[in-house]
Amino acid sequence: MPKKLNFSAKHLQISKANSTIVLTISITAFVVVFSIVACNYLIKKSRFLSKVSSEKKTSLETLKSNNANVKSLFESYTQFADQNVNVIGGNSKAVTPTARDGDNPKIVLDALPSKYDFPGLQSSIEKLLVDRNFTITSLTGTDDELAQAASQSTEIPVAVEIPFSIAVDGSYASVKELVSILENSVRPIKVKQLKLAGGDSKLTITISAVTYYQPAKSFTVGSKQIK
Repeated sequence: MPKKLNFSAKHLQISKANSTIVLTISITAFVVVFSIVACNYLIKKSRFLSKVSSEKKTSLETLKSNNANVKSLFESYTQFADQNVNVIGGNSKAVTPTARDGDNPKIVLDALPSKYDFPGLQSSIEKLLVDRNFTITSLTGTDDELAQAASQSTEIPVAVEIPFSIAVDGSYASVKELVSILENSVRPIKVKQLKLAGGDSKLTITISAVTYYQPAKSFTVGSKQIK
């Protein structure tokens, strides 16, 4: 015959109270942990939104500054382009332009082009010397336009050398004139080596020199990751 279990009312109350305490502690622990996790998330979210707001403010100020600078840049460019006498003393509005004529923007682009363009360099040097009655026997260099276009960086463009060699027939007196013509060219030309061969009546003048081009700076709209 099974033994009869006797539970007093006091035991039942204690057991019920223990269950209530355990449940209360569990709920409290859950609320505390949830509150900590939620607070940590809200703090991180607040910091992130603060950074986003700061970056937006910086971008807005930059945009306002750029918009203000556009007007100033346009006015400066117009004034620079509309001058009657250009930066090298020529007529910017000549109907039949000479070597020194032309507007300032064109002169600047001719002086420091944005592409390697060795064939263009050949043409300009040939015209420069032939117009002064020099006989060019050779004009050599490297047409490296494709390689330069593939490797150039446009974020911070710098001037790049374009080496070339030219041989000209002329008199001894023409040596000084030739060097002067190259040095006074619209394009910056640095003479590195000069050789003379022949006699008093006829000389072959060979010059090794470099000129320059500068890749155009590109403006792109990018994005910034905020963490």
